[in-house]
Amino acid sequence: MVKDYILSIIITVYNNEKYIEECLLPVLNQMKENHELIIVNDGSNDNSLNICEELTYGKNNVKIITQKNEGISSARNAGINNSRGKFIAFIDGDDWIEADSFRSLEKEFIKNPDLILLNTTKFFENSNRFILEKYSFEKMTANRDKNLKLLIDNKIYGRAWRFIISKIINKR
Repeated sequence: MVKDYILSIIITVYNNEKYIEECLLPVLNQMKENHELIIVNDGSNDNSLNICEELTYGKNNVKIITQKNEGISSARNAGINNSRGKFIAFIDGDDWIEADSFRSLEKEFIKNPDLILLNTTKFFENSNRFILEKYSFEKMTANRDKNLKLLIDNKIYGRAWRFIISKIINKR
């Protein structure tokens, strides 16, 4: 029997051995039975894949996909095509999430939105500086047109990792 999940977390990895443990551990520590983790190794030639395999060994709701290097869009699409969750979240292999990020969103999934917009903090390694980008995901609704207007009016675009999106939205 194929299991359906509420959340598919897709992590794209390309030569991220320096960051991947910090990326994976908070995700793994807060995953529930109704979450799945899909790691897409996009042709890494460092130790990233080995680290991912070691950290996820024995976990039933984790899938690792390895492909030749085709870029982040191809890696994300591979994750989407292999996902079974109602909602999809993206994380890049050199990013990390807070220890309770997904747990704190459980009540939002029940509302069945098309889109959840996440607050993000950018870290600039060369200057050792953090910048918070705060958004109110409560403004997001199940109305696709209103969401699109909100995103355009607030100049919120790109950066797939700042959204959790309903997989059903792709079927409309």
